[in-house]
Amino acid sequence: MQIPPIHKNVIKYRRVSTDEQSTNYSFASQNDIIDRFLNNQESVEVHLDITDDASGKNFKRPGFIKILEYLKNHRAQKFSLVFIDWDRFTRAPQWETYNMINILHNLNCSLYCVFKPMGLDFDDPDEVVNQAITFAIPAAERLRIRRRTMNGTRQALKQGYWCNNAPYGYKMVRENHKSLLTPNEKAPDILRGFQMLIDGNTIPEVINYLKENKVYHAHSNIYTMFRNVLYCGQVKVPALKDESEIIIEGKHQPIVSREIFQEVQDILDGKRRKQLKKHESFPLKGILLCPTCGKMLRASFSTGRHGGKFGYYHCIGTCKTRHKIQEAHNLLTHLLGELQPTEKLLSYYKMVLEDTFKTDCQAKITHTTNTHKRKAEIKQKLQHLDNLLLEGGLKSSDYYRLQENLKLELTQIENKELEVRDIEKNYKLYLDWGINLVGNLDYYYSSGTLEAKSAILGSIFPEKLIFEQSHYRTPRLNNFISLFRPSDKELQYLQIQETPANASVLFDGSP
Repeated sequence: MQIPPIHKNVIKYRRVSTDEQSTNYSFASQNDIIDRFLNNQESVEVHLDITDDASGKNFKRPGFIKILEYLKNHRAQKFSLVFIDWDRFTRAPQWETYNMINILHNLNCSLYCVFKPMGLDFDDPDEVVNQAITFAIPAAERLRIRRRTMNGTRQALKQGYWCNNAPYGYKMVRENHKSLLTPNEKAPDILRGFQMLIDGNTIPEVINYLKENKVYHAHSNIYTMFRNVLYCGQVKVPALKDESEIIIEGKHQPIVSREIFQEVQDILDGKRRKQLKKHESFPLKGILLCPTCGKMLRASFSTGRHGGKFGYYHCIGTCKTRHKIQEAHNLLTHLLGELQPTEKLLSYYKMVLEDTFKTDCQAKITHTTNTHKRKAEIKQKLQHLDNLLLEGGLKSSDYYRLQENLKLELTQIENKELEVRDIEKNYKLYLDWGINLVGNLDYYYSSGTLEAKSAILGSIFPEKLIFEQSHYRTPRLNNFISLFRPSDKELQYLQIQETPANASVLFDGSP
């Protein structure tokens, strides 16, 4: 084997790939070995001294790129690239290593490894075998390191620890020698972004808000952020070979609640319409249809000749429909007063509800007994899963999947129990408040917030409304309201009549 000579012009190259290596004098050690080697050579001159703090998985390293640029600018000279070992030169796949050797050869640069000098004669069969083994060893070591890293990362994920880059709104801290996500100063902006989607804002509006608060997200990856389960306190363990993907509870603090996160997922999946943004002055925006063309009426202010602001509901079509907001709002208040049941009907209905509640008590007792039995069964199954895992009779992937399903069912049962107990405890309060609301619809609507007005209208009118100066028109009323309205009583301010065929009749605010 013929070892290539050292050229007069030398480039020194040192590389480490981890913080630990860079702090335990690996750079200094490599430098000392290369300097002692060059001191034994005759009349060599170091033209470039390069240190790379980067992985050797490929040649896309800042220092190595400088070497290539330097060689391109000095093609007329011959150089030797000196390093201590082949794994410092590269851990890349063999074909990539051969390709780089050919590039360096064309740039008049030879390679010299201090620990294992090797000729690069590709016509010598024995030399080719030696090269293949030499280049395969660091490449195989890189794969082993990669596997160890992946296994360690996956185990950390299964324990609820996120150990990759922190997403927007989080920072990475060390706790008990483990990486832990902690909300940073941008966490409130992330929460606000989720809430804006629920409130009906568009994706571009959310992006603009995040940009203004220096939490930048491009349009292409904004969906990734809102899909990331880390924000609701969970960690996703991706599928690997025979292990399926699982989602487990994380050790970090969530930024958004599980309910908010799920509501945003429903919006992104199209399972729930985003609420239309409304102005306090326009509570009927998104509810009124044009009586002529059936399109949704818009709402806006118009400036008068003397600078005054006047609100209108208007159509954007050619039909020129236009209603003053005061007229539409006043007539709606009269209509709600007209729909209110009599005190006699309300008193009777309250008696029926109280009797129904008492009848249901026995059924609830039976249901509670069954619920307690199911909770005991789930807890017993969880204990059985723990025993199987400890005894090696169950794969970890199956364990986490089954455990997650059982814990989810247990949480749902416990939440339902809390809900039922809360209803039973406050039943009379809810009933009195509800009866009072139905008996004073016009008052609660007029004095309510924008959200309260939307909820009241949605509970009465399941479909859109059409305003026609002296009355409103809609296809039907909620069955609950119809129950209180005598069939022989004519409504002065409402007509039950079909809307135009091309109209969108579903009311977004209906509960």
